[in-house]
Amino acid sequence: MAPKKFDCTICKKHFKLRSNLTRHLLIHSNKKPFKCGTCSKKFRQRTHLTAHFRSHTNERPYKCNVCKKSFRTNSYRKRHLKSHNNSREHVCVFCEKSFTQKPNLHSHIQSHIKEKPFNCRVCKKVFATVSNHNRHLKTHSSQKEHVCVICEKAFSLKESLYDHIKSHINERPYECTACWKSFKTSMGLKYHQKTHSMLRDHVCVFCEKSFVQPGHLQNHIRRHIKEKPFNCAVCKKEFASNPDLKAHLKTHSEGRKRHNCSVCSKSYTSLQNVKKHMKTHTEQELI
Repeated sequence: MAPKKFDCTICKKHFKLRSNLTRHLLIHSNKKPFKCGTCSKKFRQRTHLTAHFRSHTNERPYKCNVCKKSFRTNSYRKRHLKSHNNSREHVCVFCEKSFTQKPNLHSHIQSHIKEKPFNCRVCKKVFATVSNHNRHLKTHSSQKEHVCVICEKAFSLKESLYDHIKSHINERPYECTACWKSFKTSMGLKYHQKTHSMLRDHVCVFCEKSFVQPGHLQNHIRRHIKEKPFNCAVCKKEFASNPDLKAHLKTHSEGRKRHNCSVCSKSYTSLQNVKKHMKTHTEQELI
């Protein structure tokens, strides 16, 4: 006797067990019956709730048998195991660089073609990946479910809430063992440590100039492709990087010329401009 098949009437997917079909049908509905008792976030499946709850308890039961690193879910562990595999079967068609995982290849290819196919329907901002696009869409949502327990300010993104809470407690738990400078995030510490090792592994595909941090590379690439996503709210002037915009905004503020030349007392909006000006005095002395 052939085993029964349970078909989804919406997407025609087949299942061997009725329970699997029942669980699958939740995908086509807005029902999220499994609620986290700590933060009240809701999930469609119990397994998703279980994995989420480990973010509160920091439980990581799945361990890598190679390097003993632990993970919250088995799928994360399996993805990590590929990093130990020497098989780099995903090859870039532009430069033939190979990768162990397909998502890493996709991210690399975007550095060649600069493709950003995902458009925000609200502000028209473009994104290279659907995950970044979906994360950005939450910033336009009126639903702000992540609430600060100190001042009750609400955020649409959990990451934004975490960064905000740190502004209350000023916690910097990640400390550099070389210079003892401390940071709020492990990523901030990781980027800083590269300044000690001088490891500049983020390379521009246009001119091969290298950078310590990926953000610095992104700002550099924008100057090649003439992309200026940062706009001044006062005069609408456009800039390639946020630091450039911040430096420009000082020109609109009152009492903006605060950096004075120690030789002629001429004032500038930035210390960098003062240093550039000081060279003119040095050159005159040499003549």
